[in-house]
Order: sequence, then C-alpha cells, then structure tokens
Amino acid sequence: MNRLLKELLVEKEKLENIICFSENIIKNAPQGKVRVSKCHNSKQFYYHDESSETPNGKYMRKSEEELASRIVEREYYEKLLKVCYKRNREIEKMISCIQSTEIEEVYELMPKVKRECFDPVVISKELFRQRWESKVYEGKLFAEDYPEIYSEKGERVRSKTEKIIADKLYKEGIPYRYEEPLELKDRRVIYPDFKILDIENRKEIILEHFGMMDDENYVSKTLMKLKLYEKSGFVLGKDLLITFETSIEPFDSRQFDRMLREHGLK
Repeated sequence: MNRLLKELLVEKEKLENIICFSENIIKNAPQGKVRVSKCHNSKQFYYHDESSETPNGKYMRKSEEELASRIVEREYYEKLLKVCYKRNREIEKMISCIQSTEIEEVYELMPKVKRECFDPVVISKELFRQRWESKVYEGKLFAEDYPEIYSEKGERVRSKTEKIIADKLYKEGIPYRYEEPLELKDRRVIYPDFKILDIENRKEIILEHFGMMDDENYVSKTLMKLKLYEKSGFVLGKDLLITFETSIEPFDSRQFDRMLREHGLK
C-alpha cells in the first residue's frame, strides 16, 4: 500500500475513534452553559441556559462543582468534534485524490493504435503488473536427477517448502518470478529464489528461502550470499526478505503470512 495512503488511513481511524468517544461524552453530558471566573485563587461557576433570568447566570454552589465541570467538559468535546469533523473530511478528500486513477486513465483511454506509438510517463498498476509479469527470462537449470516438484502456477521448484511459498504468493495474487537471474554490482549473476513485485510501491523485493540451516557448510554459503546482497545495496528486512528452516524447526507458514502483511504485500 502507498505509504502516504497508509498513514492517512491510520490518521482517519484515530480521528474516527476520537469522534466516537466525543459524541458519546456529549450525548451523556448535562445541558446548559457555565461561565467560570476566579476570585481569590478559587474558581466560581455560573450556570445559565435559555430559561436563565440573569445575564451572568446563576451562581453554582460548591456541591454543584462536579456538574459544572461536566458542562465545561462537554463544551470542550463539542469544539473538538467540529475540528475532527473538518479534518476527517479533508483526509477523505486526500484519500480520494490518492486513489483516483485519472492520471493513469489519460493513457488507458487513448485508442490502442495510438498507445502503441509511445511509452507513457505514468501507467496504471494493472498495466505495470502485466508488463512486469510478461518478462521472459531463463532461470537456473535443474540437474537431471533432481526431484520434480511443481507449483500450482505450473513452474518447477526445488523443494516442497518453495512450493508452499510459491503457492501462497500465487493464491494471494502477489506477482513473483522464480529464480530470475540477478546481476549484482560486481557483475556476478545469482538466482534469487523469488523476486516479488510490490505493486503498490512499484518496486521489486528479493525473497530467499534457506532450507538447511542446521548444515554448517550450507550456513556458511548462506552468510556469503547475504553479504553479496549487502554489498549490492540490498537491505535485509526492506528489499531483501528471508525465510529459513532446519530439520527440527520447519518452515512456519503463519510467520510467512505475517511477513507478507508487515511489508504490505497482502
């Protein structure tokens, strides 16, 4: 999800909670108005409403101070509510503006024959996704004696866990490429397990699964691979995600779900 949109939705939720709380306070608060003055470091309260006979209001006794405070509190929440209503309307307009597809539609609504004449500066998320998914590439080859495991998408993967990951991404509608070649800054070419498209932010995220983390040689190679990513500018937890398992600790699909949610991918 667009970061600004996400922040606006969070702010809108906060405002709606304040509005709900304020409306409840006002609904149950006593009516009328209270004028407050100070005399010898002591507050004095004067109550008045439409039936008040004196313009300055009726003096409230000490025993009525709690009532006076509740009326003053209601006044605060009434003013707060007006401000929150106004800000909420403004946020709704901003959300509507962000979610608008008018800019993208300028290109989308042109005749196809004209669209084929040039590349637009802005395209819709769906067209961006289609172009990303349509890329043709050659993945890493499989050894002849390698077990044949296929994902629901119909592609061959190297392990049952990678099938689980691929099927989860496919089911959630998250675009991905399996073992697409990636050239690092040192010109070395590696084959990440998955390259995921963050469609909201239009960026690619690398996902690596390390499946034999109780094997010392495998762990050593894993650390070397992570260092290669680091040297090429990838940041773990940002544009590089990892999952792992051992013979004792299997792949946790629920944790994987949480990871996808935390990164706004589902």
